Amino acid sequence: EKSLKEIRTEFEHLGRYRLITHASCCRQFIKESRESSSNSLSLCSLNVQSLRAHLPDITTDFVIPSCGLLAFSETWLPDPERVDIANYSLINQHKRNNGNVAGGVAIYERKTDSNVLYSCERPIIRINTEQTALEECKLISTDIGDLCKVETTIDGKRVLLVATYLSNETTLNDKIKFFERYLLPYSIKLKGLFLFIDELKLYDLPVVLYGDFNIELRSEEGLAFCKFMN
Repeated sequence: EKSLKEIRTEFEHLGRYRLITHASCCRQFIKESRESSSNSLSLCSLNVQSLRAHLPDITTDFVIPSCGLLAFSETWLPDPERVDIANYSLINQHKRNNGNVAGGVAIYERKTDSNVLYSCERPIIRINTEQTALEECKLISTDIGDLCKVETTIDGKRVLLVATYLSNETTLNDKIKFFERYLLPYSIKLKGLFLFIDELKLYDLPVVLYGDFNIELRSEEGLAFCKFMN
């Protein structure tokens, strides 16, 4: 009885002290940001390695379901296949039809959030294969990686959100060519060179790029990649 009493006393003592974890801090930060501004946007980017297999982990996590935007890489989902996440809407997804299981990207938005995302109705603008002009395409289909994008408005300003997965076997040169081809049209360097880009004001569009690039950023190759992105 004495031993049990000591244990109860210890538990009562511990109950008076709250353990502050990183997860609780993240969740509180998201909550306070949402309450302070209706235009706040919280983003969680995850390499899930099969969205369907890890759906229970996502929906029962302490922090993830509080995020306004979920961006997944390596969903392993063919384009026609959909996975429903409770309280979230699928905005856009894409996976190459290359016979490999790995790959695939998707973007979900929490239904109760005020920042309404929408999949871009305009075709994706890219540099052509000869790198001599711009062209339009509906989907990103390449051996290098997967990409899908959505637009939203934050504080009254258009913002482009881009989810990306680059295959592990790709070289630094492959990665640079991929982003040059699909993101260069959003560069200020093209201002005034193409009339339809000036009309769309793509060069004024902030871009949030996230996902899995399969590169160690602290390596020599990674530093070269960061320099290119800057």
